[in-house]
Amino acid sequence: MVIMKTWKKIVLTLLFILFILPYFLPSENILAIPQKPFENSEFVIADDVSLHIRYWPALQSKGNVLLIHGLGGSTFSFRNNAEALSKAGYNVIAVDLPAFGYSDRKRNISHSQENRARLLWLMIEEIEKKHGIIGDWILFGHSMGASTTIAMANQKADKVSALGFIDGAVSGGHRNNILFKIPPVQQWMKVILKNFVVKEDNVTDFLTSAYNRNPSEQEIAGYFAPYAIKGTLGAWIDFLGSAKNINIEDLSDKDIPIIVLWGEDDEWVSVDTVDVITTKLPNTFVYIFPGEGHCPNETSPYFNEKMIELLNQLP
Repeated sequence: MVIMKTWKKIVLTLLFILFILPYFLPSENILAIPQKPFENSEFVIADDVSLHIRYWPALQSKGNVLLIHGLGGSTFSFRNNAEALSKAGYNVIAVDLPAFGYSDRKRNISHSQENRARLLWLMIEEIEKKHGIIGDWILFGHSMGASTTIAMANQKADKVSALGFIDGAVSGGHRNNILFKIPPVQQWMKVILKNFVVKEDNVTDFLTSAYNRNPSEQEIAGYFAPYAIKGTLGAWIDFLGSAKNINIEDLSDKDIPIIVLWGEDDEWVSVDTVDVITTKLPNTFVYIFPGEGHCPNETSPYFNEKMIELLNQLP
């Protein structure tokens, strides 16, 4: 009898810890999304989802470029590139994907690449109307964002003149996301993210690995600031539960021009992926940055020069 009571107490304690305790622990940020994060910030509503963009118009346009960040990134990731593209004659839009940067933290948004692509095309329609932009788009994606460009090309190939992969996560397997859809697991993940993961020291380590060098204080602050916005952690849990990449073999139009820019010493997405891309797609333009890591667009002083050089080679 005593043993049974003891086991009941143990079971009840475990149930409390697993299913109730996480709802009493700190798991939420408090900062609101600023009304104008940057001087050229705009917010576009796409299917009731607020997307933060930054717009750099060209004085004499010869094309349009959309810049899509990777995991943990934002429009800040392209701070060194957008103006150079604009000066080279391109209307440039950089976007924060939902749950990142200063875009929507609304819960239960699907973060599949197909849904992201759908939202971004709706966003582009609104931007074209507002700013009088016409013509096709060159879609540049960094890391995870490269997979988004594939989904966009699959949905509206007639609107895409080329794709650009910057250390693109476009090859590999898919993870099982079912665990992140269980409410107590979601709450525990929020607690862990809030109290142990989303810290400046961890962001510093994350950037050191991605940059293949030590980040500056400005770089750390630029990445960390959006992480402190209310709703971020819950939105990230939804991301973990619904995100699914599209790989290069899933690209419908195999003849579309592809610009491939890669850091030679990328420890996140191996430079060997370049061979996978060029083997499967015939129309590629490649440059590999010696000594650079996962973010050559942020760290290489020659990135813009090489990017524009390859853009000029497009048919």
